[in-house]
Amino acid sequence: MSKGETELTWAALKEDPEVKERSDKIGKILHSQIMDFRLHSPVKLAICVSRLLQMFDNILQHPGSAKFRKVRANNANFKKHVLDAAKQIEDLLLAAGWHTVENMEKHWVFEAAQGTLTWKYLQITQRELQSAQGLIQDKANRHAKELEERKTGPQQQRELLLKQLEEDKASRKDKFRPLVSGPHNIGNVATCTQKPEVLASAEARLQSSSESQH
Repeated sequence: MSKGETELTWAALKEDPEVKERSDKIGKILHSQIMDFRLHSPVKLAICVSRLLQMFDNILQHPGSAKFRKVRANNANFKKHVLDAAKQIEDLLLAAGWHTVENMEKHWVFEAAQGTLTWKYLQITQRELQSAQGLIQDKANRHAKELEERKTGPQQQRELLLKQLEEDKASRKDKFRPLVSGPHNIGNVATCTQKPEVLASAEARLQSSSESQH
């Protein structure tokens, strides 16, 4: 089927009032509720969308395989990377045709046969996720960059402060260097950090040297 034929099929499909209503519901849950970045981490949402697309693709590409149609609700990866990304993820799964069953433990399952109306709901949800994935990933990349900048900012400030302290320490060391005696260095009078007797001795030697020259 060509791209034009595919678009025509989707356009005709959405003419069905029931399908249009479900499609609008899926779009609202995803774009207005789940993609509220004030409440939900874009990084977590990016991972969530990737996992959901993988789940849906497995079903759509392998319609006869039962192993892709069921997942434990308390599965650690599924809970962490899908359900916990936003509370409305469960609403999205329900709108896509999934439902829960309780048999010893809770499972999410997709039981619709290929070609049914519920199957089309899964396809619609897949398309909505694909259209949103780029925006969510861009937001996640910017968010990760901001976090990294906030993390490295204080570290850079500390490094700059330490550098300034070391430079100041070296500067004070050079400034307050002790008096060095000798015939060629007698004029290097000690700074105010030297003891009074050292200053007096230096001045006496300087005066004596000056008188001998006359």
